[in-house]
Amino acid sequence: MTKNNDQQRNRNERNNRNERNNNRNNDQLQREEFGTETDIQQVRKQIRGEEYGSETDVQQVRRQNQQAEQNKQQASFRGNRNNK
Repeated sequence: MTKNNDQQRNRNERNNRNERNNNRNNDQLQREEFGTETDIQQVRKQIRGEEYGSETDVQQVRRQNQQAEQNKQQASFRGNRNNK
């Protein structure tokens, strides 16, 4: 069991390293594409804003989605309790 856990942990660590390297490579490619003076994080925010529309408050949408999910779970719980 320990050997399997060690192997899985090693795979996870290797995958995490690969993902970090890919992210660094992507950032480097974007800097080369947009120029060193470009704030890549700001570009990503702008793209996200364009995707949802400039008037959309993404945080507000997330809060509303969380509230809707909570309401759904509460309604489900009440329904199950009433069926007993």
